[in-house]
Amino acid sequence: MNETITKAEPVEGVGGVKPLTRAGRVYFAGQPSAEAIRALAENEKIEVLVSFRHPMEMVTVGLDTTSVCDSCGVRYVNIPFGKAFTSAEVDQLAEVLDSTEGKIALHCGTSNRVGMIWAAYLATKQGVPVEEAIEVGRSAGMTMPELETFVRSFLSA
Repeated sequence: MNETITKAEPVEGVGGVKPLTRAGRVYFAGQPSAEAIRALAENEKIEVLVSFRHPMEMVTVGLDTTSVCDSCGVRYVNIPFGKAFTSAEVDQLAEVLDSTEGKIALHCGTSNRVGMIWAAYLATKQGVPVEEAIEVGRSAGMTMPELETFVRSFLSA
């Protein structure tokens, strides 16, 4: 499914998650609280929540994301990676996007990883020029220069 190739814009009215932005049907977020997940499900009508966080990271958060998602009818998908990913993770994200008609929220701790994999997805799966994909990735949360460097390297390989 072709995604909206626009810069992400802030989403208002959902507490318990920062940052929170959106482009088309895709939401980009830092770590959401249980209340934020419920609000995204009820108010924004997301169908899927994709986390890029490793299970060990979630131990420190103290949130059972699977149970929260189950309780509000949201499918939970975990595609964990750190400051680097492979084409396998981008392919997994593409599969989730392709198999979901409705709204999807992508999250990590701060939305940095969200922005970096979103830029890679746009460039490799949607044919968006690298510079435009990087700019959209920045708007989705990629603020760390080393992550942008990784994405550029990944896309030039």
